[in-house]
Amino acid sequence: MSQPSFPQSATWKVVIFRVTDEDRLQRVLRAFHRMNRPGVCALGSHSGEEQFVIVECPSADAETHVRRIILTLDPYAVETHSTTARTG
Repeated sequence: MSQPSFPQSATWKVVIFRVTDEDRLQRVLRAFHRMNRPGVCALGSHSGEEQFVIVECPSADAETHVRRIILTLDPYAVETHSTTARTG
């Protein structure tokens, strides 16, 4: 599977949101699957009863879009962690 290529100076971020429940998690994941935005990768996970969406964002614009989608589908979602790294 090929990896998307980004400019060497691109900044990407991984953002983790805790969502309300399994149903909301699946709705969010389906939305990202349908969106198919280049460089955005969303995964679901859980810890005990808590459900999480982990999303890679290749740009600030993508990150804004990701937040909008998650919070539209689950207004009670909470960002629990984010990390930024430089590619290259």
